[in-house]
Amino acid sequence: TFKPFMAIAALQEKVVTPNQVIYCPGAINFGKRLYHDHLKNGHGNITIYDALERSSNVFFYKMGIGLGIEKMSAYAKAFGLGQKTGVEVDNEVAGLIPTPDWKKKEIGEEWQPGENLSTVIGQGFVLVSPIQLARAYNAIGNGGKLYKPFVVKKIVNHENVILKEFSEKLTRDLSQANPDGVKIDSSTFDVVREGLRRVANGERGTAKWWKIPGVQIAGNTGTSQVMSFSADQIYSKCETNPMHMRHHGWFIGYAPAENPVITVAVLAEHACHGSTGAAPIVRDVIKAYLEKYHPELIEQGLHGNRNKTAIPTAAPSNVNKPQEQENTDYE
Repeated sequence: TFKPFMAIAALQEKVVTPNQVIYCPGAINFGKRLYHDHLKNGHGNITIYDALERSSNVFFYKMGIGLGIEKMSAYAKAFGLGQKTGVEVDNEVAGLIPTPDWKKKEIGEEWQPGENLSTVIGQGFVLVSPIQLARAYNAIGNGGKLYKPFVVKKIVNHENVILKEFSEKLTRDLSQANPDGVKIDSSTFDVVREGLRRVANGERGTAKWWKIPGVQIAGNTGTSQVMSFSADQIYSKCETNPMHMRHHGWFIGYAPAENPVITVAVLAEHACHGSTGAAPIVRDVIKAYLEKYHPELIEQGLHGNRNKTAIPTAAPSNVNKPQEQENTDYE
């Protein structure tokens, strides 16, 4: 779920172009270490659209090498990651987006180039919360407007008289340059939004099973590894591990993909996969919301003959096969 922000950084910094084809095998060597993809045999020659749809680790490893930690950190922070959102909930934590200065100060060590590969897929020192990701994906969906989240909509008295109302507050507009010089073009958002749309609607999307009739969801799956595994364990079936060793599953999605009105983030603890553990929950929440508050969107979608797909109650039986499903599609 960290990859879309790195895709934005790579596009904006000209590390990659929208239609550039990059070869992505099952693993790449960097320094003395082998960095694996979630797909054992790799994805072959793919573009950034494919990389987002299929969640290719190797593609993004290469983006991390090209970007470097300073650029990755600047773009992640521009989306509010690793920072408190200001939501009215006690004990909110900031999380962490690492930098070389932070590592030197806190750990007393220099930043290592190999850490760029871990960081770009959300591993290493990266720490983000679901509310941060919901807010950041919402900004992708709306073209760059980052809002402060709030909990209470209005306060009324016993006679139902409104005493006070609350509304969203714009924190920053990412289409305008921030103090770090980060400015994101509308064309960059367009590319990444299309990649996220393919995640739930493309033939090889990691969340292609979860549909709402008439409305397309856009979003991304992720798998947060709870512990380190040796190379011979990476492709083992997660569900065979004891519960405490199973990965957490992420999905953050918004809908409708072309003009979103809702964004939902779910972290399913020890669910093994974002596509089977978190994505169906996000789909159900979005569906319930649209049916209650925006039924016209579903009707318009069906009338326009878009996305007439029956809603499955469970993923296909082959969903967890390594060649079709991410095992190590980290945050």
